[in-house]
Amino acid sequence: MIATSWPWALVGLCMLLVLWKQRASASSIFATLAPSLLWMALFYWSQDRRFFFPYCMQFAVQLGYQLTGKTDRPMLYGGGGIVALFTAIRVWQGATAFVLFVELLVAAIILYLAARAEKRAASGLELRAVAGVIASLLAYISLAVN
Repeated sequence: MIATSWPWALVGLCMLLVLWKQRASASSIFATLAPSLLWMALFYWSQDRRFFFPYCMQFAVQLGYQLTGKTDRPMLYGGGGIVALFTAIRVWQGATAFVLFVELLVAAIILYLAARAEKRAASGLELRAVAGVIASLLAYISLAVN
């Protein structure tokens, strides 16, 4: 279990560092971490590493929303940063080129949809949390299709 858990901790730690740097409130930290706990629990109970993808996509979209107003392309920088870390971990884990292609394609679609929704919706903690949950569910559905 320990050998497969460090990627989860690394991605979560990166997200916590961003929240700390931005001096996020306790409610913001909870809204960010709560959905990830579901994916971690599912991984723990099933030992299915595929739950790592929805876990990361939840953080990717939330980080993009977190950076809204702080950069000109928040989904690209925030979400793209988490996706890049996810991809590096998946390469280290030995994922095949086809699997990486599918994961990156799905991640790009999810980030695109999140960026489009962000421009049309009011910002806020609730929106960010809901967007993260929706992104992780889309990532999970892509696992079932793949």
